[in-house]
Amino acid sequence: MNDLPCAIAQHLHLDVSGYHIPASSYVVAKVDDVLNRDDAAGLDEVKKSLDLKPFRQLIAGDDKDNGEFFDSSIASSFVALAYHEAKQR
Repeated sequence: MNDLPCAIAQHLHLDVSGYHIPASSYVVAKVDDVLNRDDAAGLDEVKKSLDLKPFRQLIAGDDKDNGEFFDSSIASSFVALAYHEAKQR
């Protein structure tokens, strides 16, 4: 798997109430939350439960190509990586 989505997620932060929230921490925490509630949840269910719009806006803005890049890297590959890693624990 390409390491680029992981590298991007580690350096992407969202400011919420004065706190910097790394995208990687957000994704891992949300994946863990879903799997703690339902350990049989599938990857599609986990993806649907994540709100990545603020992170997508930071990376892509209104640019279509950047949005597609975000969707295929962070929203797809990194979430899948976090999901499969969490399932192994």
